[in-house]
Amino acid sequence: MAKLIVGGSSGSGSVSIISQPVSRSVEAGQNVTFSVTASGAGLTYQWFKDGSAIAGAIGPDYPITNVQAAQAG
Repeated sequence: MAKLIVGGSSGSGSVSIISQPVSRSVEAGQNVTFSVTASGAGLTYQWFKDGSAIAGAIGPDYPITNVQAAQAG
C-alpha cells in the first residue's frame, strides 16, 4: 500500500489537500506519475510504500520510470 504525508511548517496554519493522488494501472516498462495538490504555508511532502518512506520522494509529484511488477501496491 502507498500513502503520502503532507505537512506544513509549525505555526503556519492548516494544510488542505485540494487534489488527492489517484490510483493508476500501467503496463510494465511504462512511466507513471502520482500527484497531490495542497495548500498551506511551508508544505512538506513524503511518499511511502508498504509503511516505509520512499527515498527522494519528497515533492508533490512522485514519478516512476520503467514501472516493474515489484512496484505494485
